[in-house]
Amino acid sequence: MGDKPSRTGRQGAEPMNDKPEARPPDYWRDLATEARAMAERLPTEANRARMLSIAENYERLAQEAQREQERRGAPGPSAPRHRKR
Repeated sequence: MGDKPSRTGRQGAEPMNDKPEARPPDYWRDLATEARAMAERLPTEANRARMLSIAENYERLAQEAQREQERRGAPGPSAPRHRKR
């Protein structure tokens, strides 16, 4: 079951939820990083520009997810976590 490709095309990845903010911001930032790396390997300027545009969209999704996380009060990657005593 977990071996089917998800919407991201990754083997074994979980299926994507309908709402982008349901994913943590780092998920989208990682995809943006991957898209930028892929853009460097593409042979034409037009294809590189398209892939960089996709990376920008992933960054926007990361920002949206970050805002949603903050709105819900969930600690983000840079937010300190308080330990219970």
